[in-house]
Amino acid sequence: MKKQLESLIDKRSGFNVSHVIRVLFLLDEHVGRKRICETLGIGEASVKTLFKRLKEVGWISSTKKGHKLTEEGRKIVQKILKVMEKPVEITMKDYGLGKRSFVTVVRKACKKVKMGIEQRDEAIKIGGEGAITLIVKDGKLIFPGTGEVANENLAEIIKRLFKLNDCDVVIIGFAKQKNKAEEATLMAALSLV
Repeated sequence: MKKQLESLIDKRSGFNVSHVIRVLFLLDEHVGRKRICETLGIGEASVKTLFKRLKEVGWISSTKKGHKLTEEGRKIVQKILKVMEKPVEITMKDYGLGKRSFVTVVRKACKKVKMGIEQRDEAIKIGGEGAITLIVKDGKLIFPGTGEVANENLAEIIKRLFKLNDCDVVIIGFAKQKNKAEEATLMAALSLV
């Protein structure tokens, strides 16, 4: 699945794999280019190129009302959702992390995590401020490498948002801007897919 998504990207396109995933998530309903540009924080030319590529592979269709997923596009979204959850915005100000934060879960990926630094680096590469990686072990959220248990309040917030299983990995990405925080979260999560 990741290779399919990466095949849509080239260095000049102005978008990355997280943008592709976010567009696919957004297109459950008819959505116009303007809203996509605003949500993703990328220019109209990049969005046009992205839509063109998604149409070429048969994942979206276009009408005067906007763009929507095809049956093949819905299958791709279902494949993505088997591996990771849609990112959800959460407040992390109490923990001194960025203005905006998103959290997602990558299913059964704990063995791919080393120290969590790799996920943080992926978030920073695309302009995020960073990412926190937590592993689910015995029902608790654990920092990789140290074995330290995450703050109980934070753990409860995440457990209310997602059904967690042992060996799942929780990624919290943060940035000053909402779109960058979501992008940072997805790019960090994709490093485990």
